[in-house]
Amino acid sequence: MSDSISDHLDKIRSANLYAKSVGALMIWTIYNHPKDYSNGFIARAYAITRYGARATSFILTAENLETLQNVFKQSGMTCLLRQPQDDSKIIENWL
Repeated sequence: MSDSISDHLDKIRSANLYAKSVGALMIWTIYNHPKDYSNGFIARAYAITRYGARATSFILTAENLETLQNVFKQSGMTCLLRQPQDDSKIIENWL
């Protein structure tokens, strides 16, 4: 079961504080029913530094895409559409 909007917003704030503490930019990638979460949509946070991207333990889950999109919009984030070379499970990225 996915978390509430308020829980999602708290996780995004925590991820941003973590990113700031390590000098990184946090980017969230939304996946459509990936193998490890086939029940719905998942957003995974990646810390981007001058050394590259690293997956973090921050994740958000939802039964529908709109829930995740709305929470990122409420956080004031910007959507970057997927690129043709991205994995087919990737829907979009948010920063």
